[in-house]
Amino acid sequence: MLPYIATYLIFAFVLEVARRCMDGPMFIRTGSKHWPWKLNYSIRWWGFDEYLAALTLVSLALLSFLALWTKLGSPADLSVVLSVWVTLCLSSSVLSIRYFKLVAKVREHFWWLALIAALMTLGFGQFSSAWADFFIVHYTRIEATQFPVAQKTLALVILTLIWLYLATMLISLVVIYVYSFKNEVKPTFRESVKRDPLSAPLWKKYKPGRSNVRRTTMRWIVLGVSLFSVSSSWSVWEFVLTHAEEGVQETLVFASFHLHPRDCGIPGMPPGAKAALISEKRAVVAIPEAKGYAFETMPCEVLSARALKDEAAKRLKQDDYL
Repeated sequence: MLPYIATYLIFAFVLEVARRCMDGPMFIRTGSKHWPWKLNYSIRWWGFDEYLAALTLVSLALLSFLALWTKLGSPADLSVVLSVWVTLCLSSSVLSIRYFKLVAKVREHFWWLALIAALMTLGFGQFSSAWADFFIVHYTRIEATQFPVAQKTLALVILTLIWLYLATMLISLVVIYVYSFKNEVKPTFRESVKRDPLSAPLWKKYKPGRSNVRRTTMRWIVLGVSLFSVSSSWSVWEFVLTHAEEGVQETLVFASFHLHPRDCGIPGMPPGAKAALISEKRAVVAIPEAKGYAFETMPCEVLSARALKDEAAKRLKQDDYL
């Protein structure tokens, strides 16, 4: 009950603030029988940027409400939270790209940016391959070349994470720089009036026009939401790095462990155990644990499909099978 009461109070507070900020009434009559009232605001002049800004604010509000409900003891579904957060990041990123005209700026310097990206990818590729080999040897105690698919998959995953981490760091620096120095480079309406020696003595009597209000609103949406997206991205990175070991093991098992222990004639393995054949007589078995897997090298006699069926039939005939 407490989350519903808090949501109602916040919604009522937002409506009251919006009503006080509007020049006229918030709702007006329409003369329609089915919809006698409507919001005293028109969105006919909205363009693509305005719809993106609205989507960004709605996503931010939903994420704030989900966080509030979680704090008040009503946890939200993780998939819903991630969907809202991804929507917020994507919409704010596209809005920022369009607002700062980054596409045109990248086109002007595309050749040297592409060259730097190619060289960095080559270097990071070698680095990620070395880390992939290290993880495979560390967990399985077997040479990494015995797991070629896992070797490539882990290297690709690590390379992608490195680029995402660098992108998050670069975007953070850009957002902080823009957020800190935007007012000096391009001041708001109030600041520009204060700096003008002709209008400075009477700056309180100047009121921004509708176009100035729209530009200021869009500016604060872009800067504020971008700063929030960057700060939340670092929280996500903290979660990812905390569970990195489990993720590496899951990737290793998914990429190269395709057999069941009973295919090698290994009985008594718990549910979820997987095996990877490394030679004609040996296999590495991944045994599930509380966090991740334990890897053990065991003798392996690969059974034929017929032998597996006969073994299953024998187990079914046993009195103590269940």
